[in-house]
Amino acid sequence: GKEEPQAAYELLRASAVETRIEAAAAKGLTRFVGRRKEIEGLREAFENAKSGSGQVIGVVGEAGVGKSRLLLELRSMLPEGDYSYLEGRCLHYGGSMPYLPILDVLKGHFGIKDETRESCIKEKVRERMCRLDEELLEVPACLQEVLSLKVEDEKYLQLGPQQRRERTFEAIRDLLVRESQQKPLILAVEDLHWMDKTSEEFIDYLIGFLPTARILLILLYRPEYSHHWGSKSYYSRIGLDQLSKETSAELVRSILREGEVEHALGELILERAAGNPLFMEELTRTLFENGAIEKKGAQYILSSEITHVDVPDTVQGIIAARMDRLEDSIK
Repeated sequence: GKEEPQAAYELLRASAVETRIEAAAAKGLTRFVGRRKEIEGLREAFENAKSGSGQVIGVVGEAGVGKSRLLLELRSMLPEGDYSYLEGRCLHYGGSMPYLPILDVLKGHFGIKDETRESCIKEKVRERMCRLDEELLEVPACLQEVLSLKVEDEKYLQLGPQQRRERTFEAIRDLLVRESQQKPLILAVEDLHWMDKTSEEFIDYLIGFLPTARILLILLYRPEYSHHWGSKSYYSRIGLDQLSKETSAELVRSILREGEVEHALGELILERAAGNPLFMEELTRTLFENGAIEKKGAQYILSSEITHVDVPDTVQGIIAARMDRLEDSIK
């Protein structure tokens, strides 16, 4: 039904971008505002871990308050090459998938991509293990199993589920501790509120060995998630609340670059976003894209009365509105 020729594109490969924060970074992040106390807490925890006193940090907050961004800012502040970084992500549909975030960690450690052939994976794992410890000439069968490689160790295959689990926990723990002996290790796991039971048990297990390891374990989760680490002397909680009105206004000015923001527009965004950075950013851009915001001289203003401006009430509503406009543009 097109009247004019349309550009066609061929899909070549998957992007290296896997998360929302990575996608935002690729497009260009807005200026980081507020959170000075929180970022200093993370930096102090890293220094403690670097000196050999492992730390656990829980970064807690509702969706969209900036948990992932805080982690990104910490990494940008630390000198590149001074630490190793590994991360795993839990998914909302992954609660029944054992070791899901731990598998991310292992793949990152060994440099494994989804398209890597099994023979190449085995070689990568063997080389990495040997570099960490020359005595580790053979890859433990339990790691092969977690990585979905063919296991040929008959003795291991004859073990019961509990024995396999114990060996797997020990092997992954030893791998992470050895890595931290080379360089301090920042190990991050995102969205624990979706974590599978096996990974949760491994995290509990690993935390018990952190006091003498150079590992900073950063766990990101929403307030409804409960755990048993609060009594640990090396555990700290960083709570991320909604941004204050002043900081929110600063963020809006950062999003709408090269101009001032009229009072009515600023009040509309601040009222609807209620201090949630993600909602604020998406809302501002949505208003700009649908023509509700225009630049007049050196100032951004509402193009119509507030009562005539259609503003979605949630991030999901904003995304739906964007998809509708995209669909209209390609019809």
